Amino acid sequence: MRASVIRVGRVWAAVLAVLASLFVAGAGQAAADDLPPLPLGSDCNLAGETKAGPGTMDFRPTALQPTRIEAPGGTAKTSTTGTRTESMTTTATISVSAKLSVAEVEASASTGHTAQQSLTYGTEVQQNVSVRPGQYALVSFGVYSWKTTYARTYTIPGCNKDASALPWFADYSYMWVPMYAGWKIEYFPPNGSGSSGGNPPGPVTVPTKPQLVTSVYGLPDGTVLNTNDTHRVYKMAGGAPIWQSTCDGGLCPDARPTTQAVIDAGPAAPSDGATVQDQQGQIFRFVGGAPIHMATCDGSGCGTPVKVSTWSVAALDHMRPVPADGATAQDQQGQIFKFAGGAPIHMATCDGSGCGTPVKVSTWSIATLEHMRPYPMDGATVQDQQGQIFKFAGGAPLHMATCDGSGCGSPVKVSTWSVATLDHMNPAPVDGSTVQDQQGQIFKFAGGAPIHMATCDGSGCGTPVKVSTWSIAALEHMRPYPMDGTTIRDQQGQIFKFVGGAPVHMATCDPGCGAPVPVSTWSVSHLDHMLAVPMDGSTVSTENGTVYKFAAGYPFRLSGCSSDCGFPVPVTQWSVDHREHMADRPVDGISLVAADTGALYRTSGGFTDPVGPCPQTSGCQWAPRVDQSSVEFLTDPSANHGPLYGQLTRYVNGSGDHYSATGSVPPGYRAEGPLGQLDLVQEPGTHPLYACQNGAEEFSSVRDDCEGSPRIALLGHLYDSPAPDGPPMLAVYRCKDGTAGEHFDSTDPKCEGKVQESLLGYTIGYGALTRYVHQGAPSDHWTTTRAAGAGYRPEIAMGMVSLVGGPGTRALYSCRSGSDEFTSLQADCEGATKLAGIGWAWEAPVAGVPSLPLYRCRIAGGEHFVSHDAKCEGMQQETLLGYVVARAAVTRSIRGTDHAEGTAGLSAGYRAEAVHGYLSLVAEPGTEALYQCRAGGDDFTSLDSGCEGQTVQGTLGYVWSEPPAGRPSTPVYRCNTGGGDHFDSVREDCEGQHSEGLQGYLLTTP
Repeated sequence: MRASVIRVGRVWAAVLAVLASLFVAGAGQAAADDLPPLPLGSDCNLAGETKAGPGTMDFRPTALQPTRIEAPGGTAKTSTTGTRTESMTTTATISVSAKLSVAEVEASASTGHTAQQSLTYGTEVQQNVSVRPGQYALVSFGVYSWKTTYARTYTIPGCNKDASALPWFADYSYMWVPMYAGWKIEYFPPNGSGSSGGNPPGPVTVPTKPQLVTSVYGLPDGTVLNTNDTHRVYKMAGGAPIWQSTCDGGLCPDARPTTQAVIDAGPAAPSDGATVQDQQGQIFRFVGGAPIHMATCDGSGCGTPVKVSTWSVAALDHMRPVPADGATAQDQQGQIFKFAGGAPIHMATCDGSGCGTPVKVSTWSIATLEHMRPYPMDGATVQDQQGQIFKFAGGAPLHMATCDGSGCGSPVKVSTWSVATLDHMNPAPVDGSTVQDQQGQIFKFAGGAPIHMATCDGSGCGTPVKVSTWSIAALEHMRPYPMDGTTIRDQQGQIFKFVGGAPVHMATCDPGCGAPVPVSTWSVSHLDHMLAVPMDGSTVSTENGTVYKFAAGYPFRLSGCSSDCGFPVPVTQWSVDHREHMADRPVDGISLVAADTGALYRTSGGFTDPVGPCPQTSGCQWAPRVDQSSVEFLTDPSANHGPLYGQLTRYVNGSGDHYSATGSVPPGYRAEGPLGQLDLVQEPGTHPLYACQNGAEEFSSVRDDCEGSPRIALLGHLYDSPAPDGPPMLAVYRCKDGTAGEHFDSTDPKCEGKVQESLLGYTIGYGALTRYVHQGAPSDHWTTTRAAGAGYRPEIAMGMVSLVGGPGTRALYSCRSGSDEFTSLQADCEGATKLAGIGWAWEAPVAGVPSLPLYRCRIAGGEHFVSHDAKCEGMQQETLLGYVVARAAVTRSIRGTDHAEGTAGLSAGYRAEAVHGYLSLVAEPGTEALYQCRAGGDDFTSLDSGCEGQTVQGTLGYVWSEPPAGRPSTPVYRCNTGGGDHFDSVREDCEGQHSEGLQGYLLTTP
């Protein structure tokens, strides 16, 4: 063996240069021993600093090239003149704390805080180097520093903010603190000693290295390994080497040398049942390679856990983030779970599927799902005991009819019960999940339904899970259409919110849109796995708090939730008003129950018609429940609502069947036009007119035996002939449609091209003119002698117009311009759309008959209405249309046990009982005002303008104090049931109830 002596003269310039370079490296600086990226965890939007690895000794030589020593040996020396002390200041970019062998060095990111460590050199440094024959040594002099790595950590929004959240290391900083100056000796070839240094003055002792570890297999738990090439420390647990970020607390005793290649060739994760304990004292047991956090070791045992750094578990070094497929665990209650796609699937039995040797874990471990998935990852497959295969998409098990073209991998065998109960599975794929069938079609899930994507441009499809075409068709573990409240966004940026399976267009997201699923525009236009209109019973609420319930696709407005509002989906009022993917009107034949009144209605021709009371009427049980106000909004404002009562009116239903009546008509019949006024009592020169029934057909007859058919009712009395000096008269004919065999009444002697059967008689040629108001728009009015549109309600009885033109009269027309219905004297409706002729007004007050002027008025917004007021009720007068007869029929109606009298329309839920006669709309000689009053829930009439101390609702009209001379009339009495309900009657005995006195007299003809 040869020894050599090496002397190095005045190395201070080089040493100072090295020291000057030992400042902290900036954040993000790359180095050979950078830490690998950590697994992506949840994000709480937090940042923190931590030491990211164990401290290592770093050597920086003073010369670029080392001195080569060969046998015989030699000595390397350096001499100095005097003793000097060098200091290094460490300025950190992040908060740091490093444990050194000589001192604790702490630094802060705040300006002005530093950490210092001094080095002192003697006058001479000498190192003896011994070299064996056939070897050589590379000898360098330099500075040994303790290198510590720090990381600024980040996490991602949405994490649980608990200890289980896995950090994401983003930036790195390094701190070198000088320890001593000394020698570094490396021997070549191997089997020599090397990598030693000294702490001058004096010789440096070179320790002998332990034997190099060439394989980690068979090493006992707790063995510590130090890689020579990457300077990392690993600790064996369950046969796998786990990288240690620190050796604090005696975590790394008796390290044995190895290489990174040996580490990398070892097991990827610890074996099942192995346990580790981090620096916080938390114990983890490995299942399928993943560290399962143990809340307790009671009943499951933890053995002797290997102590590791907390970072090791957080970084999942040589660990799986979730257990491998097929791994099994058993909790403290004895329940067995088999892992598939990272999720613990509860096994009802191990028969036919096998459970292996389950690793015992705490019950809490399964409940908290730490290092587990709540449901299997996309593409994972399981097979139940019946051999059925399910592939997971968005957490839901999609039944595979075949694996051809889509693949099934190696399905994890589970119990049939596991899939049936959806343990740690979703009932349907989560929003945004995508699948691709065997035909290549891609479906994106929204609200559990597979939405067919025409293209992925602008919306994205991710990585679709391949499934069988049958899987989509069968809709197993899918919804046929998205659940309520789900939102989607098409390629044009339009947002739709689902209500009862239908995509309701949202004008704005003020009510909330959540996270809309991007889909193709084609998907919405083709309504793939969507409904055209919301299903019955679905509800929505608008920004003003209004709730609508859908029936037959139409949104019925609810006044309250007595009819059960369910869970309304918040939408915009614009959505309801524009009716996109809703019905403009309900389809025919739908039954509805008004929950607050118990009445059954049925839709026909866009209207709702009363059918009967519930529950005794057929159809009540399954009908959607709405409010009385809901159906009132769509009931025919003319038929069965009062304005046409007392007047002979012809009605028609959707089948073309006609019905003439002076009162209520069956559901589905709509007013076609007035046939004139009948006399309510028989007088000389009049004869009765009856409504008769022949099978499904109704017809009119002047015979009391209805020509051998059942009689429905006495309609009134026709005149035998026109009065020469009386009011205008109309001839009424009975006609027959020869093709259909259906009868109808007409004022046309040619029966509108059909067959005339007979002249029934004559009516007074007056038609009741009524002003209607729209329930949803109080400024929108419609005045007509015919039927108004849906949504309108009778507001005021305007009087009567002539149904016969002649000298001194002018024709009135019902017209429409946009949404504005108005009355015009011009046949062309002033360029607007003509709806119908509605009669004739007189050019001057009618001789011998009380009259009222009729003005056309205009609201500032453009809407028109008619009024008796020359000042147009504060609006703008446009023209005087003419004069009308100031007469109106009085109808008694009933709801439950409560009666009411009216001249225009019936209140919600009331049905007509009788037409008492005609009153005057103006004060005439011998008349007095009759008032509508209310006391609690009781409606009544009174001659007292103060309603006898109760609530005054308005003036009903004027009754005669005595029978008017020369005019047929009938007395009217106020009656009391004894239970607090008042009603009026033309019978002096009050129909067997208590009489409260005579109110006055009504005319029996207008």
